[in-house]
Amino acid sequence: MTFKGEAIRIGSTAGGCELALDGDARIEAEHCRLECAGALPDEAPGWNVTVLARAPLVIDGTRSLAPGTRGRVADGAHLAIGDYTIELARAIPARKEISAVERGLLAAVVAGDGPSREVYADWLEQHGDQRRADYLRAQDAAHAGGVDIVARRASFTAAAGRVRELGARIDPSWRRAVGRPLIEGCDAVTFELACPMEWGSLAPTQDPTTRYCGVCAKSVFYCDTVDEARNRATSKLCVAIDLVAIRTHDDLRPVPRLMMVGQVVDPFT
Repeated sequence: MTFKGEAIRIGSTAGGCELALDGDARIEAEHCRLECAGALPDEAPGWNVTVLARAPLVIDGTRSLAPGTRGRVADGAHLAIGDYTIELARAIPARKEISAVERGLLAAVVAGDGPSREVYADWLEQHGDQRRADYLRAQDAAHAGGVDIVARRASFTAAAGRVRELGARIDPSWRRAVGRPLIEGCDAVTFELACPMEWGSLAPTQDPTTRYCGVCAKSVFYCDTVDEARNRATSKLCVAIDLVAIRTHDDLRPVPRLMMVGQVVDPFT
C-alpha cells in the first residue's frame, strides 16, 4: 500500500488508523505512529516510530521499542505487528537542495541566534514560502511575554492554535529545527513551577532530537507526542513537546494506576 503525507497511524479500523490491520487481537486500536524523518539536507531518510501499544514493537527481529517511547529507524526496516510484517519504504521525490543562503540562515536559527529568525522569515516570504515564514513569526509572537515566565506562558497558550494550524502542514524535521516549545519536566523545578527555557535557546547536539541546557547542565529531549513526553518526564528527564501536539491541562503528570485491594476468601469455608 502507498500512503501520502508525512505521518501514518497503524492499528485497527476501530482506531480510525490510516493502515488498519483487523482480525488480529494483538493489534490495538492505535498500535504505532510513523513519521517521515530526514527531510533536511543533512539527514538520511528514515522514520520516527512512536509505540502507542501496550506491548513492545519489534524491529527487524532484533530490536524493540518499549510502549510509549519513540525511536528512529532506517528506511527499509521491518516492523512486526501481530501476524503482519510491515516493510517501511519511502517514496522520496527529487528534493531541491536548499541554497547556501537558506542553509546559513537555518544553521543560525538552530544555533539560537534570535535576530536570524526574522531575517529567515523575511527571506522565506520573499521566496514564496509564506507558511513557513508565518510559522516562524507566530512562534516568536507566542513568546511576547519576554522574561516574565507567567506572561510568556499565557501568551504562548493564546497563540497555540495558530502555531498548531500552521505547523500541521510543515515538514516535522524543519519544524523541530526552528521550534521554540517551552521546556517541561525539569526536576530542577517542580511540576507547579515553570522552567524559563525553550527549545530554540538550547545548544544543539549531534542528535537533532536532543539539545543541551547550560542552565541545568542537562539534555532536553524533543518529543512528538504527549505520551512520549510523559514517559520521559516521569523519569525526571527534560522535554520539549512538538507544537502540533494536542495538549490538555497537566497532561505530563503520571497517569494514575488502578489497584484493587481486597481480602482473599476461601470459597469452601
